[in-house]
Amino acid sequence: SVNSVDLSGWNSPNASVLTDDWMVTSDLKIDTDAMTVPTDVASGEEKTILTASRANAFSEDNISGSNAYKESDFTVSNEQTVDTGKGVTITGTQGKGVTVGDEGKSLVYKVGKKEVSAINAGAVDWQKGATLLDGSDAAYDYSKIAALGTEGFDVAYGDGEPETVAAGDSMTLLKANKTLKDMAEQVKAKDYSFEPVEGVTVNATLTGNLAAKNGTVTYTATENRASKLTFGDVEWKNSGALMTRPTNIIFAGADVDTSKINFYKEMYLEADRTMTLVSGFGDSVGTITGSKYLVGTAFEGEGEASLSGSDLIFTTKTEAGVSEQTHKAVMAAEANMALLATGNEYVGKVMDGLGDVANMGRDGISTMAAIGGGASRYETGSHVNTRTWNAAVAVGRKNETKKGTVEYGIFGEYGKGNYTLHSDVGRSDGDAHYAGGGLMAKFTNKHDVYTEASFRLGRMSDSADDLLRDGAGNAYGYDIHANYYGAHIGVGKVFKYDKGKSLDVYGKYFYTKRDGAEFDALQHYNLDSVKSSVLRIGARYGTSNKLWNWYGGLAYEYEFDGEAEGTIRSGGGAITAIRAASVKGSSVRGELGLRMEASKTNPWQTDISIYGYGGKHRGFGGNVSVAYMF
Repeated sequence: SVNSVDLSGWNSPNASVLTDDWMVTSDLKIDTDAMTVPTDVASGEEKTILTASRANAFSEDNISGSNAYKESDFTVSNEQTVDTGKGVTITGTQGKGVTVGDEGKSLVYKVGKKEVSAINAGAVDWQKGATLLDGSDAAYDYSKIAALGTEGFDVAYGDGEPETVAAGDSMTLLKANKTLKDMAEQVKAKDYSFEPVEGVTVNATLTGNLAAKNGTVTYTATENRASKLTFGDVEWKNSGALMTRPTNIIFAGADVDTSKINFYKEMYLEADRTMTLVSGFGDSVGTITGSKYLVGTAFEGEGEASLSGSDLIFTTKTEAGVSEQTHKAVMAAEANMALLATGNEYVGKVMDGLGDVANMGRDGISTMAAIGGGASRYETGSHVNTRTWNAAVAVGRKNETKKGTVEYGIFGEYGKGNYTLHSDVGRSDGDAHYAGGGLMAKFTNKHDVYTEASFRLGRMSDSADDLLRDGAGNAYGYDIHANYYGAHIGVGKVFKYDKGKSLDVYGKYFYTKRDGAEFDALQHYNLDSVKSSVLRIGARYGTSNKLWNWYGGLAYEYEFDGEAEGTIRSGGGAITAIRAASVKGSSVRGELGLRMEASKTNPWQTDISIYGYGGKHRGFGGNVSVAYMF
């Protein structure tokens, strides 16, 4: 009788046969733990290990051991997708091991088919004509596959950009075998964009079919079609075309956007000129957007794209005129003048401190400093907002004469601010600062009538990053430096009343000039010098006989000049004017302050004030002034 079989030494020899003399007991045990798996058994084949002469001699219930019949999972994947680490993958199971055959008369070693349960296509690299995964071996059985797994399918084009793919180009994702059933095609679309020439962006869609047919899974491009062409900074072509349509991409029916077209290499363009944008565009065009064109940052004109035969052309309907955005260059000059004009407030403050008779030190010398900030809005046709910080420091001396008192001194000044330009074509921002100094003097007679004057000069710097833009939206600015000069004269009379009250009635004239400057922003810009001529007539009322004294004032101002102009050098050296900006007009100024006077025991004087404007100039500010009498 046979009650056990040890298969540790079996490796596909000729099968052994049990004769009728051998009886297989019902408690037969088969030991496969140390069995050597044969290497010459292919999928779908089997090798007989042991044969009995009776049916049902072996029972599957008696088969035991690590190599008994079982199924093993397998995965075969594409290793060619370097960028994503994913690709085409087939997964399934394969049965193999010791089992019973021939109606229980035999023990056999059997290797089953590789039954594929899923085919998944993920992110793959485009390789025209290539086969990404070969699974055509007859061992694979694809008969259970009813659909392809394509949820994560994507084609990465790498160096083979999608704009080079033509309809009919194909690659094989999986080479299977005839057990794979044909399946309906899946349409896959990929949106992309590319720049065929400088300044032109093409938005397109590459459409393809993913299909299982004739035992293979393929991806085939069916159409490469542009949906939109956008034109930005491009060259003007007097002959030939800016670009020729790629033969593998359909442009017909695509939208065209020339709203930001800018012929950046030209200095000027006349009316009724035509150039070819795209040769062989097609027999139709979609929506055309854009009715203007730019030449650099300075000039613009009316123009449009249209279809002429199969070519897309552009025609200038009018000659190029000065672009409205150039106005911001002279608006920035007004912002500079606003910063300098604010400096007059601080020069006036230190002059008031030095000129106060009560502040004279023992040796006639005094010092004064004023610092503060403010925010203003100037109407220029558009408007300019400024935010400024200013300071002035002075040293002076007083001399008594038979006819009155003479005060004179020197001062240094500094100002810093930022500004925002608001116009119909958008806003721009910039920063400016100045540093300089000057002289001041004041004479007061015995009747409290005074005459004053000052002179100032220095250097101003101004920078802006987004002052101008070309058709493609590229920003241009400047970093310019210019000298400034200023002077003022004033006359007034102080009326003194009981209990230390007084009224100061005055008239003052302020003149300020900033020299011109030049910069390049595709075209050459020349900004003229800017002048300001302001007359101020007003009065200030307050007290002067206490430790802390208050005062308030009201004045009328008129700007006689305040116009900023500039020019642009166009084609052939012609000079074209920029639309001027002006702050000419009337404003009203009010002030309110509190001052601590110096005394014999306290050499410090402090003045805290606020002021505001209405009219052409609107805004407010405040400063703190401190004086020390020696």
